[in-house]
Amino acid sequence: MVFVRARQLVIVFAAALASFPPAAQAQLPQQFEPALAAYLDPLLQTNNFSGVILLAEGDQVVFEKGYGYADIEQGVPNVPGTIFQIASVSKPFTAAAILRLVEQGKVDLHAPLTRILPGYRNGEKLTIHHLLTHSSGIPDINAFPEYGDIQLQPQTPAELVAVFTEKPLSFEPGSEYSYSNSNYNLLALIIEKASGLTYGEFLQREIFKPLALPKTGHRPPMSKIVPDVADGYAPEGMLGLQRADYVNWSAKTGNGSLYSDARGLLRFVRAVHQGKLLEPASVTQSFTHHFPNIGYGWFLTKANAREIHHINGRSPGWSAQVDHYVKEDVTVIVLSNLYVSVTTPIARAVGALHFAAPVEPMPRLTTRKLPPKSIASLLGTYQFGPDWYLPNAKVRIFSHNGEITGEYVDSDYAAFSFIPMDNGTFLIRSFWLPAEFTRDSAGRVTGLTLDEIRGVKVE
Repeated sequence: MVFVRARQLVIVFAAALASFPPAAQAQLPQQFEPALAAYLDPLLQTNNFSGVILLAEGDQVVFEKGYGYADIEQGVPNVPGTIFQIASVSKPFTAAAILRLVEQGKVDLHAPLTRILPGYRNGEKLTIHHLLTHSSGIPDINAFPEYGDIQLQPQTPAELVAVFTEKPLSFEPGSEYSYSNSNYNLLALIIEKASGLTYGEFLQREIFKPLALPKTGHRPPMSKIVPDVADGYAPEGMLGLQRADYVNWSAKTGNGSLYSDARGLLRFVRAVHQGKLLEPASVTQSFTHHFPNIGYGWFLTKANAREIHHINGRSPGWSAQVDHYVKEDVTVIVLSNLYVSVTTPIARAVGALHFAAPVEPMPRLTTRKLPPKSIASLLGTYQFGPDWYLPNAKVRIFSHNGEITGEYVDSDYAAFSFIPMDNGTFLIRSFWLPAEFTRDSAGRVTGLTLDEIRGVKVE
């Protein structure tokens, strides 16, 4: 994966003004805005959030505001209406497109894939239902060593599917759940085969146009200009920013190729839940717990002691979170043009503030650098097991400009920075995950725990 590095930028983000009707503003709890500002301030001061936040009750937007810059070099702020790549938030759109084909009688959720893709390996025991619920056993294309090169080039759904068609299944279809972007690449191909249109054309005809979503779409060839789209950025060290790695979004067709503004997403979320896009049977299928917490393109869980349907996304330069509180009919959308996964905790904090519920505090960040001796004790290579996101991966920890940095061994994934915390642990900046180095009784570092998964120091 190629880094396009800009000079290190340390920026105090300026909040962009938003406009919303006075009546809608009055519906917010009195302390909502000052409490949200206080919550976001540590993130803004350390370059860890830039984007748009939207809160809606039903169809009524009660809060929408932009933060930071859509274009840092030109000083263009993020505002309501700024467009962001939404990464895996694309998946509910793909699922809805498939269900539209089901309603049209063009595909069958439970028929073998060979009915629409003759000759597909293991297609006689794979179904569209397995793909929608990540229960197919097809390995994740994003985890393949060659994926860094794949996402640099234009791809068709057929070309993407060819990458994993001959790979053995990880388990018997339907027997378990394992998140895999490959499922939704394959769904994009099925959409094209069944409709006779490209993935983007079908979504335009069946979803974007009927719902009047002028700022939502499938990213066209990279030579084409998308008006109002932000630039994507990635962390550099503990405070800096750089341009995100280049991605040709056609390489994520079906699983993460869409862009949108916040209001377009709100309109889609409302349409899916209110039966304005899909028939009642399709709505029921979308939000049935086919596996624990797994619907069609949605996660079905709880937040702030309330039932939610949600989806998150992250790709180089971008992160996104959509939370829909089902019984309350409240929607929270957080879109960011930084490759820092703070959109989920921000969305949960916005929901908590709206419901006057306790807010999970933001970790106490520090910009101090550790003494060289402390850093030296942490350096080395750590081996993770099959339960890690990249099974059996090795992570090398090294020092760069007096800061702790990690990188995958034998992988094109970008390096990631560790932010020291006041309690002696760390936070991985890009993933916003907790990290802790473990020691033996003699004080020697023997392991590294990331997101509650432990790796063992091997070098």
